[in-house]
Amino acid sequence: MAKKKNSAYQSVLTTVQGFVRFLVYILVALVVLYVGQAAYKFGYMVFDTAPLADSEEDAMYVTVVIHEDDTTYQIGKTLADKGLFENAAVFWVQEMLTEYEGEMKPGTYFLNTSQTLEEMFAVLTGADTEGQPVPEDTDEETKE
Repeated sequence: MAKKKNSAYQSVLTTVQGFVRFLVYILVALVVLYVGQAAYKFGYMVFDTAPLADSEEDAMYVTVVIHEDDTTYQIGKTLADKGLFENAAVFWVQEMLTEYEGEMKPGTYFLNTSQTLEEMFAVLTGADTEGQPVPEDTDEETKE
């Protein structure tokens, strides 16, 4: 009789172990799918450089102030908070992939949602100053 109980116990234990193993496999598959989907979305956002606005008429104009000690991530967060960009982490990665890496300068800038990311980087680095405010500090030539 003891053998029958032990055999039944082993059978139930094997079934439970198989069920738990199956649940673990399902959980691992779901985690892999979720991570893969998140990585795809992030990668898509990194390489999608289309502006948020469809046209100049639909654009929202924003004044952005960049401080001397702002990091690239903080600048991206500022742009995202102002509605110029969707994600600060994506901005940070995109800045590392451009020719403007580490070139952003402090100041006040006028940006809009119809600008591409490349155009925004050009403005924030001083490469494109068209339509931007004149810096407050002047050099000796402008004083004369």
